[in-house]
Amino acid sequence: MKIYERALELYYWAAVWLMQAITFLRKMKDYAACLWEDRDYDEASLLRLMSFKLSRMEKELSVSELERSDEINCIRMAANALDRLADADYENATSTAALPVKAIGGEGLRETQDLFLDSYKATQMQKQLDRDEAFDTIKDNYMRWWG
Repeated sequence: MKIYERALELYYWAAVWLMQAITFLRKMKDYAACLWEDRDYDEASLLRLMSFKLSRMEKELSVSELERSDEINCIRMAANALDRLADADYENATSTAALPVKAIGGEGLRETQDLFLDSYKATQMQKQLDRDEAFDTIKDNYMRWWG
């Protein structure tokens, strides 16, 4: 009887290991594109990875539990804010090419500098708003999602 029980236990653990291996391979396939583009010290790569993780959680929750729509909306809001942060090019939005060309000197130069600074401040404020939306939502819901 002990041999039979041991064989069943080994069969059970082999089946568990096989299912875990299949799940792992599916996740690696899903994450491959995100990880392929990953670069060290690249904020956009980290933000895309976080957004991808949240999007996977959103899909799983939306299929399994309809009563958690508030949680799903929070996840969607954070993922969208992370996507905006990762895809936005805040530095190039304030390039001098976007500014009107004026005669260099005196008042024309001052107006161009003022326009550039106003544009820079506006894009930095938008970047901060996107950051606040993403990370405040994650901070407020951290324990609900991963706790």
